Formats: sequence, C-alpha cells, structure tokens
Amino acid sequence: MTELNNVQARVNRLFGNLPVQTSSTAPRAATRETAEPTEAKPLFFSEFIDEHRQEAIHLAERFMQIADATPGPDGLDAVVNQAAIAKGQRPGGLVEHALMLFILHHPEGRKLRIPSLLTRSPGQVFATTALRLGTAEPDQVYARSIQSSSTPPEHRLDWFREDPLANEHHEHWHVVYPTQGIPGTEPLRLKDRHGELFLYMHQQMLARYDAERIALGLDLVVPFGDYHEPIAEGYDPGGLFTPDGNEGFTDYAVRPAGTALRNLPPAILGSAYPVREHELRRDRTLEAVDSGYFRNGNQFVEVPQDYRGSDLLGKTNEPTIASVSRRFYGNHHGLGHILIAFALSNDRPGVMANTATAIRDPIFWRWHRHIDDIGFRHQERLTPNDYSDRPPVSMRKNGTESIDLILCRLEDVGAIGDLASEGADIGQHAFGNANGNTNWGNDFTSGVSTFTYKGTQHQLATVAELTTEMKLGKFTLSNDQSVGFSYLSHVPYGYFLRLKNDVNEDKQITVRLFLAPTTVVNVDANAGQIDDPSTDEYINNRRLWIEMDKFQYDLKAGEETVVFRQDHESSVIRRPVVDPGDVRDIDPGNDPDDAYCECGWPYHLVLPRGTASGMYFRLFAIITDGALDVVPKPEQCGSMSFCGVREEYPDKRPMGYPFDRPFPRNLDFQQIFADLPNACSRRVLIRCVNL
Repeated sequence: MTELNNVQARVNRLFGNLPVQTSSTAPRAATRETAEPTEAKPLFFSEFIDEHRQEAIHLAERFMQIADATPGPDGLDAVVNQAAIAKGQRPGGLVEHALMLFILHHPEGRKLRIPSLLTRSPGQVFATTALRLGTAEPDQVYARSIQSSSTPPEHRLDWFREDPLANEHHEHWHVVYPTQGIPGTEPLRLKDRHGELFLYMHQQMLARYDAERIALGLDLVVPFGDYHEPIAEGYDPGGLFTPDGNEGFTDYAVRPAGTALRNLPPAILGSAYPVREHELRRDRTLEAVDSGYFRNGNQFVEVPQDYRGSDLLGKTNEPTIASVSRRFYGNHHGLGHILIAFALSNDRPGVMANTATAIRDPIFWRWHRHIDDIGFRHQERLTPNDYSDRPPVSMRKNGTESIDLILCRLEDVGAIGDLASEGADIGQHAFGNANGNTNWGNDFTSGVSTFTYKGTQHQLATVAELTTEMKLGKFTLSNDQSVGFSYLSHVPYGYFLRLKNDVNEDKQITVRLFLAPTTVVNVDANAGQIDDPSTDEYINNRRLWIEMDKFQYDLKAGEETVVFRQDHESSVIRRPVVDPGDVRDIDPGNDPDDAYCECGWPYHLVLPRGTASGMYFRLFAIITDGALDVVPKPEQCGSMSFCGVREEYPDKRPMGYPFDRPFPRNLDFQQIFADLPNACSRRVLIRCVNL
C-alpha cells in the first residue's frame, strides 16, 4: 500500500525537475505511455497557444483515467509514473501544467498539493546568478537576488510585479479556469461565468497596479492597442529560466526598450501569423461590441446587454472552447502574449509566454489594459444601475463621511478579547448601546471609545490611518543557500459596520467593500484639506475601485447591530494566508477542496502600499439584498471574488457591482451614493512606514 506522503514527495521531485523513478507499487499497466507526443515537438510550452493547451488537457484526462482505475494512493502513484514518462517526451512545462490540472480538478488529485512556485520552479522567481551563488554562510540573504529589471520609470514598480505570490496567483487562476474546459467533464465544459471572471480578475489586478502608480506619481496604465507602436518599456528577466530549462532554450529573452512586434514565423505556431492578422482579430471583436452582435459564419449572435455579454466577450477574447467562433475571432488575448514574447527572438520567448512570469513585465499590464478596454467598451453600452432593489437596511451618515464604517488595528481589539469569538460583541459594546453603553450615534472615524465589557472598563482606539511596510523575505533553496526578495506587508486591521434593519422582518444581506485612491494624494502637501468626492477624478473612475471584501450577514427584524470583519477574512485573498517572508508548502489534508481553496490574491498585497507621508483613499461600503445575491457563508473556502466556487459562481449580481456599469449621465460618485441609506464611504490614509 502506497503512503500518500510518499506520493507527494515524488510529485515534488517531478515539479522540481529532479529524477523520478518508476514506482514498483503502482499498477504495471498504468506506467505505459499511451498519449504520444506531437510529431513536431515544440521547444517550449505556453498556455496561451491553443495546441499546447489541448495537449495538456488530454494528458490531464489520461491522469484522471489512471486515478479512476485505481482509487487511492496507489492510483496517484501510477499517475506520477505516467507523468515521469511523459516528462521525458514533452517540452518543459507541459507535463507540470497537466499535473496541476489533475490535482485541482480530480477528487483523488486534490489529496495532493501543488508545491509553491518558489519550491517547484525557483528559476522563474530568482535570477540564475542568484541561484548559482555560493557562500560559506547558508543563512546569508542576498539583498538583490531578484535581478530582473524594467527600464525607468517602470523599474519603481518592479517589487510589485515580481512578487512571487502575485505571480503564483496569476498562474494558479489560469489552472483553476482552464480555457479548454475542465478535464474529465464530458463534454468538456467551462466553469460558471468563466469569461466574465477572466475580464474581472485582470481588471482588479489593473486597479491595484494603478493605485501603486498613482502613489509614485506615474500615469495610469496606457493600453497597448496599436500593434505597430514600438514598446517603450524594456524588460530584462535577469537570467530567469524556463521550466525544464536543461532542454532547448534556457533563459527567457530580454526585450530592449523600443522593440516592436513582428510576424510570428511558422516555427512558433506551425504556420506563420502576421501582425496584420492580429489586428483583424482585434477589429472584429471591437465591431461585435459596437454593433451588439458577434458573427458565427452566416449567423449573428447577440451580445447580451448585461453581465452575460461580458461573459461571452471574455470567453471569445481569451479565447475558450465557448468562443462564438474560434475561426473568425481567433486567439486574440493569447496570441497577443505570444507576439510580445517573441518580439525579439525566434529561439526563446520572453516572460509573457508563461502565466507564472507574465505579470513581471510592464507590457503585461499595458496589454491587459487593452483587453480591459474591450470589456469596458461593452459595459459602457449598458443601462446604468438604478439601485431600486436595495434592502431596507441603513447606515448612519454625517455629511460626506460615514461614522458607521469604523477601522481598528486587530492587535488593539485582540487585547480586549478573542478576535474570532468576541470581536463582534466587543464592537457592540464599543460602538453600540450594549449593556448600558451609549455609543451608537457617536463618531468614531478616529479617536478612542471608552466602554464597559464583561464588567471591566476598556478603551479601544479607532484609526483613520492604515500602515504598510516593505520587508525582506527569505527563501531557502534545496542547496541550503538563502535568497531574498522585497515584499509589502501591513499592520493587520479590522472594521466594524453599524447596521440597522429598518423593517420588522429578518433580512439576509450582502456587504460589499471597495477602496479607491483619491486625487488628494499627499498628506503633507494637503494638510488640512478635505477631499471633495464630487470633483475627484479617481473615485469617479469606476475602473479604479478595488474590491476589498464581500460577505453575507443575517439581520434580525428591526435589529441594530455592529458587524466585525478581520482583514484576513477578505473574499479576495488566497487561503490559508501565506507568509511571504517564510513560504512553506502546505501538507496534504483530508479536505478534498484544500488545493482548490488556495486560489486567490495574496493577503500581504490586500492593501495598496501608499506613500511615505500618507496617501488618501476612499473606503466604500454598500449593502445589497442577500436573498437576491445568493452569496455563500463567510467560511466558504478560497477567494470567492476571484475564484468563485467549484460549481455556480456565488453571486448573482455582475462582478464588481455597483461599478459594473456606467454611472447615470451627469451624476458623479457622491451624487449617486450619498443619499442611499444602504451605502456609505469615508476617507482613510495609507502610509508606508519605511519608504
């Protein structure tokens, strides 16, 4: 009988490009390679190329057949045998991708773990020069071990784009949402609202990136929509090398500033692909958005005038197996990655060819702003939201500032009682009227609440400022050498919401929180100024709103209550929370959904960095009718907002609501939301303490 931990060890070796011997405990028939590699074996694997994705899906389905034939660890061991054989016959990265598909989408596979990107492919995180350095001090951390760089001024955001867990998030999402369909389903099918989430997840990454650009005084991301324009930004991977780099090419290609796209030669895709062909795919997609109709041969397919239109557009543009017409609209998003990756060299691609490295390059963000422009163009055709289905729930207000959206440091709340079991009760006493306390109507935007809790008088400081810090993470390689990288951290915080059910019946609600930068950026330069939301170009740009959290709550009839939520409970983050300063692979557990739940945005990047003197943001909350939204309980695993759940997407509203449609004509953010009893906003400062 094979032990599961032994199988996991063999999986780790395979991902780490270490020799994997055929196990004698596995069924003999399962070790025979039945899926022959393609005749023209490519030198690389890219998820952005249709033929590569199809071969990976077929191999993942072969793994599933093996596991179905022999359930339990023995079957998993046989899968590893098959993967080890296939690895010697296919380009680097393809077998690993197929194995990740198997682990995430098969009940037996989910008993295994995908090792962290740092563990299984350090060469895609750290430069080869860093990996090859020798030292007599194993604990020494190389302060500049991520040696890739972009040209000024983009180099100022290298720390964000190179974050190992952010890169792993992008790679992992594309495995959770495979474009060729979920392996093992018959016929192959996509996850619910795949196309809409493809557009929304990347749009949210862009919103976060733009917040960092604003903090540095840089322009918002400029779309790369002119395919003849030389790419102003250069990118040097610094010696990063591709999976299984000992075969074919090794290092990713450098792209100097000013490089222009060129036609792809037949060696890349099997046939030539000119830039003008890519322009044609773009123009056809834009025509569909503007006309409201896709073409499929002689048929016209209407673009639905709601979120289903975004879903169809995303499925066609990515593209997926549910594209309206792969022949007519092609592989616009994917081959954009490939055209950029091979802009300079036919022999080896740049980092844009790989989902695990693409976001490191500044052009990734410009390319995806172009893709997002297409989705935004569709949204701008939609009728504005009218908010008429709001629930009878209110939050108190005081002018443009809400006094019912209260922030505290978790350390301060935890000093009074257990955060998980007592946090909400502490909030009732500190900010409500529980047990004779009379704090319900008081303004706690900042300051100190004095209250009695469990017979003892306490004080709880509320804050108008959240703090972040740049830190140095350390990762120990297999040779016991340590390499370092910079990453963002923040002081853990929580928020309290004071809510009132205005009717005499129980109400299920959904709380949605967003954050956007304001035009009043620097606290020193604007001391004493109060930002005016009605003239704020950033908060009136709905594409800059960052989703921070989304959760469900049950209000009793006529109830006045204080809701407490911790930052690590956010619906956008990966679970369990990973400390980037000490990344460890999680041991396999008994929960078959554990591996799936690891999808999501890194916790340490949940807040923007801000500035040294402090950067103003507007925090916004809106309450919607939970009976209509159908959002699952907060304990739902994984990033509900970025990754959904295993079957139906857990929210019937459009992704990004209420910023999914244009604002009503001639109305700004303040005019729309100031008088809605179920919405509120407040200003918050974010300051990085060590810039």
